[in-house]
Amino acid sequence: MAEIKNILLGLKVPYNIAKKNLDSNSMSFKFEPLATGLGYTIGAALRRSALSYTVCPALVAIKVPGIDHEFSAVPNTNIDLPALVATLKDLAIEGTFNGLACAELICTEKKEIYVRDFSSKDKMLFIENDRFLFTTSGVEPVHITAWFACGYNNTLLNPEIKSAIESLDVSVIRISDYYFRPVISVSTNVKEIMYSGEKMDSLELIITTNGSVTCEHALYNAIYNITNVFQSIWNLSPIKVKAQNISTKSSIRIEDENVGLDQSLIPFVKSIEVQEFLEKADILTVKKLLEKARNDIQYLVHQIPGGLKTLKNIALQIKNIDSTVDVSLIEDLLG
Repeated sequence: MAEIKNILLGLKVPYNIAKKNLDSNSMSFKFEPLATGLGYTIGAALRRSALSYTVCPALVAIKVPGIDHEFSAVPNTNIDLPALVATLKDLAIEGTFNGLACAELICTEKKEIYVRDFSSKDKMLFIENDRFLFTTSGVEPVHITAWFACGYNNTLLNPEIKSAIESLDVSVIRISDYYFRPVISVSTNVKEIMYSGEKMDSLELIITTNGSVTCEHALYNAIYNITNVFQSIWNLSPIKVKAQNISTKSSIRIEDENVGLDQSLIPFVKSIEVQEFLEKADILTVKKLLEKARNDIQYLVHQIPGGLKTLKNIALQIKNIDSTVDVSLIEDLLG
């Protein structure tokens, strides 16, 4: 089996992650220091992931009684169906759910219709409640039903949703070109900085969303997706990694100009530290970890004065506390 050195253990992990609110739906995130060149690599990966794989709800079907085809005017209103569909597709909607969510509009009078006039019992929230849609004539009631589903890019989150859409009534118009784009833009800016006498990269990400997700959510979702992809590839790799004996600064210091950064990053960093420790000890599998634990116990028994007596006392106390506990491993070591 081939062996390679894990040079990434020698690369400095960002010790400073600062964020700054630019406006209600835009934030700046700065990561530093990064090894020269990694600013562009990591920045491009996070940008693509945030733009293409952030989940949100979107319009997937609509029903309007009294129309003949998808290009008809909506009866008793001053809007046609293509314009209404385009507006509903453009709405920022907050929520995550597995199936279809339904929103209804029923109006029996002449009035101006806004997004807030649609009611839904499902777990979704329209962000732009004050957005104007159309005006009704009041001659006859207007009844519009819209169905929404969650997804990313042009893909439904759950493949079973497609079957649910197809099973709707024949009078329902399916939206074939639905899209899920909660992240409007992600820009990257990489600068050269000096850190401990070395030239390093400083990466700044500026994320703008439509309000259906927070900028922090878009960033953490991008990190999570990229981590999962490379972890899956790594699990399939036959290459054995031999760690170099290099000390790596893995602790993260968070500088926040507004609110504290999501603490979900801390366990991730801790897992890196544990992984480095195990690799330096040449422990790459659970089997090796158990073997090392057994060797340590045998060392305690045979090399340390009083070790055998201590282990016997431990086994005796365990049996006294609970006679059903299996202490066969300790008894084997004593034998």
